Amino acid sequence: MASCVPLSSGLRARLDEAKRTGWLSLSCLGLRAIPPPVFELGPAVRRLELNDNMIEAIPDGIGKLVNLQDLWLQDNPLRAVSREISRCNRLRTVDLSRTELAALPSEISRLPSLTDLALDGTTLGPSLQEAAEHGAAALVGRLAEEDIRA
Repeated sequence: MASCVPLSSGLRARLDEAKRTGWLSLSCLGLRAIPPPVFELGPAVRRLELNDNMIEAIPDGIGKLVNLQDLWLQDNPLRAVSREISRCNRLRTVDLSRTELAALPSEISRLPSLTDLALDGTTLGPSLQEAAEHGAAALVGRLAEEDIRA
């Protein structure tokens, strides 16, 4: 589990710092959704940490973070990931461990830079679970097959 720091400096201060550094940490804040101002940062964000919250869905706004390289969402009751994640072409790492995901959008297979897709403790559907047992590359391959059929 992550080291949790309270939101003592306020959301606006964290967003302003993210504009300068490219790194936004909103972990352990009890968030039920990703705050809309996060998506207004657009290409400024390269690393987004949202682990250990109560987030249930990644909305379409995620597609505005076109320079995002690392996305940390582990330990959330996450059930849905928007297909717009495919617009985050620079994503290298996505951690969805210990979430309630039963499915992933096939568009994840379109992320050309993705090298680490963490899904430990996730309740994927049977076909995706089988692929995940062979590693992230096999899972991405399975998603690509689904994408081709769609």
